[in-house]
Amino acid sequence: MPPPDTLEQTVELAGFRGKLEEIGLPSILGVLERERRTGVLVLDLEPGRGKAHLHLSEGRVFRAHLDGREEPRNAELVYGLIAGVRGTFDFRPLDEVLDDDVRCSTTLLIFEAARRMNEALPAPLEADRRAPASGKTLEWNSARRWISAKDAVAALAMAAFVLVVLTAGSLK
Repeated sequence: MPPPDTLEQTVELAGFRGKLEEIGLPSILGVLERERRTGVLVLDLEPGRGKAHLHLSEGRVFRAHLDGREEPRNAELVYGLIAGVRGTFDFRPLDEVLDDDVRCSTTLLIFEAARRMNEALPAPLEADRRAPASGKTLEWNSARRWISAKDAVAALAMAAFVLVVLTAGSLK
């Protein structure tokens, strides 16, 4: 393939890559969805866990698989990857026509993964809910620790804001 003749062609062919420790998979998927990008996101998983391929069409994950493995695939694989992976990512723009094996928006994939992670957390013991000297009511958060009710409300407000931003991006 000859080099592009113009800057426009260069931008059209450009992808991006980085470390999953620096920008998480939910953020990457959110950007790709908002930008309605089509291509393949290759995750080189550490330590030595192989490669995952997430095929996107106009920002939606249509298919996902691991090299050399039949399961997990598609949405189930994405849920597991969002739960926390280390490694690198490389997005490559491609013009692909794929069957939609996932059948939901990328935003819904991210929220379902978060719901599953939250359900997997052990329930806290009521005896562990000790009020600090300030007398604030404490709530349990997904980081497995007690936080103040004020912080819990702030976290919910931030989650609602992210939902609005992601939804607005997918409505374009």
